[in-house]
Amino acid sequence: MHPADELGQVRAEIARLTAREAQLKATLAMQRRDLSGARYKAEFKPVLRRVFLRDKLPSYIREAPDLWEARTSLQLRLHPMAVPVEEEDDDATVIELWQDDGPRVHRA
Repeated sequence: MHPADELGQVRAEIARLTAREAQLKATLAMQRRDLSGARYKAEFKPVLRRVFLRDKLPSYIREAPDLWEARTSLQLRLHPMAVPVEEEDDDATVIELWQDDGPRVHRA
């Protein structure tokens, strides 16, 4: 595949994933209770940031400290969670997909 074509596909996938991320963030923000999945725990954390108040700033002033204020926003963070090891199941089926001579199926 030509690099230009692959780059186009990558950018399209990034756009799709970005939209999906926005949907998932909105879902988590609405429920705000059950934020733990099987592998990740979402956390909303207040984050303080400075916001420039342009409407108060005369054109000749750029860095006047009294024209800044601190605001708090929520930041969504994901934390990897330990996945519990399940006990062995006597009826388990193991499929090895990456063998040179094709998949192998083993029954316990």
